[in-house]
Amino acid sequence: MKQMSIVAVMALVLTGSVPNLRHVTAQQPACLHGQNEVPDQLARRRAALGLTRLINGLQAANFNGTPAYQPLAQLPITGIPAGFAVQLVTDGTTYSFSVKDTLDACRFGFFSDQDGFIFAGEVIR
Repeated sequence: MKQMSIVAVMALVLTGSVPNLRHVTAQQPACLHGQNEVPDQLARRRAALGLTRLINGLQAANFNGTPAYQPLAQLPITGIPAGFAVQLVTDGTTYSFSVKDTLDACRFGFFSDQDGFIFAGEVIR
């Protein structure tokens, strides 16, 4: 009997006979960065990219001098763009970090590591 109920429900779902079920659509949050990026958000994103490049540059310079990558607290960084969060992990021989926009519904961010390539991404929706 229980198996019959499951089959009946699945048939209703698959045929679209459940009221309002086929009309439900998830509303996508508005992203701050992308095609419709306003000048203020563009400036914030560019500042975050500048910070990302700065971190890579500081790590490269430190590694050439000490041969060890440094934790974030040891880097001479004076400003993080408003609304962005930085996270860096290192074991001394490698590092990786992110600079993520905490104000953006799509959670845009920059990511990099000791190779120096910078990646940009957002949450998969």
